Amino acid sequence: MTKIGLIDYGMGNLFSVQQAFKSLKQPLDIVSDLNSLKSCDALILPGVGAFDPAMINLQNTDLIHSIIDWVNNGKPLLGICLGLQLLFEDSDEGALKGLGVIKGQIRRLPKEKGERIPHIGWSPISKTNECPIFK
Repeated sequence: MTKIGLIDYGMGNLFSVQQAFKSLKQPLDIVSDLNSLKSCDALILPGVGAFDPAMINLQNTDLIHSIIDWVNNGKPLLGICLGLQLLFEDSDEGALKGLGVIKGQIRRLPKEKGERIPHIGWSPISKTNECPIFK
C-alpha cells in the first residue's frame, strides 16, 4: 500500500483530511520532520488560514527544502486549499515568498466581479490554457 504523508506545520485541518482518507481505507502518516517525510511515497500539504503565517510555520519545520526537492524529483504532492497556494511563487495575501514549485502568483479576486471575499462555495470556471486536470 502507498504510504501517504500528511504534513503537519500547525496550519492544516488534519482531522478533516484524515477522516476523508479513513473513508477510503487509506492510512495517513503525520509528517512533521525530515525522518517521517523520507519514509513516504506521496505527500499532502493541507492549509487553513493566511499565507504569511503558514509560510512562517512551514519554515519552522525545516521541511521547505525537502518539499521542494520532493516535487523537483517528480514525487506526488497534493496541496489542499492554502496548502495549494503555498506551492506557488507568491500571493497577494502576503509579503513572503511561497515554495515556488508551481510558477505563478496567487491573485486576489477582482473587486469588480462582485464576488464575496472570502469566496466560499461554487463558481463557474473557464479554461484559458490546456490543463491535464480538465481532460
